[in-house]
Amino acid sequence: MKNKTTLYLLVVIVLGIWGVIGYKLIVAFSGKGGEKNLQNELSSNQIVLSSIEKPSFSIATPERDPFLGGLYVKKRIKKKPTKGKLKIQLQWPDIVFKGLVSDKGAKKRVFLIDVNGESHFTEIGEMINTKLRLVNGDNQKVKIALEKEKKVFELKDNAFSY
Repeated sequence: MKNKTTLYLLVVIVLGIWGVIGYKLIVAFSGKGGEKNLQNELSSNQIVLSSIEKPSFSIATPERDPFLGGLYVKKRIKKKPTKGKLKIQLQWPDIVFKGLVSDKGAKKRVFLIDVNGESHFTEIGEMINTKLRLVNGDNQKVKIALEKEKKVFELKDNAFSY
């Protein structure tokens, strides 16, 4: 008999709790008097919001790293001083491309080039004198390099080609 009385008592308590929850829901959604309270709350909030001043703050760099525990040191990048490179104008000798001397079907092409009045028979990649090197060429033009500077010389009208 004792178990039935506790059961009935618990059922009454549960129904009371659900009744209070239901009553609060009905009052919230019924609309009676809720609009006046809502308008009063909004107007009071507007007054309060206009009177609140925004705080000012400043951000400082941290002195130590919070995760690693060491001091926070910003790495400074040292700029290397740029040395003003002086471009030296290279003095090109008088070069005249006379033509292609080897056969058209030959694997090695031999070019006839005059440097300061001296004729030189050279192949591609070969040094003409101590500073000049034949880079590339065909039967109409050649490319010659003097140190790091390159120039293209075309076949002269009075030159010949075999």
